[in-house]
Amino acid sequence: PVSWKERALIFITWFFGALNRLIWGYGETPFRTFGIACGVITLSAFCYYVSGMVLTGGFVQKIDLFESFYLSIITYTTVGYGDYLPMGWTRGVAAFEAFSGVFLTPLFLISLTRRYLRTR
Repeated sequence: PVSWKERALIFITWFFGALNRLIWGYGETPFRTFGIACGVITLSAFCYYVSGMVLTGGFVQKIDLFESFYLSIITYTTVGYGDYLPMGWTRGVAAFEAFSGVFLTPLFLISLTRRYLRTR
C-alpha cells in the first residue's frame, strides 16, 4: 500500500510538472509565458476597474480603464509608485499580481534566451 506521504509527493510532483509545462513549456515557449503575463495584467486591471476600491489622492475613488491598466502594470513590475493603493479585496489581487510578476518575468527571459541561443 502507498502511504499518504508518497501520494502527496506524487501529487505535488505532478502538479508542478503540469504547471511547468503549461506556463513555459519546459523553457521552450517564451511567448506562452508572455501571453500568460499579459493575461494576468489584463485580468488584474479588470478587477481594479470593477472594484472601485482604489485609494488615490487620499480618497477611495473609481478609476477609469486606462488608470486600471497603469496600476496593473506598475504592480506587476513591482515598481509601486504609491499614487494608487488597492483597497479591500483588490489588495489580494495586487499581491497575486506582484507574486506572478516576480516569477513569470524571469521565466520569460530565460526561455527567450534559450530559444535565441538555439537559433544561432
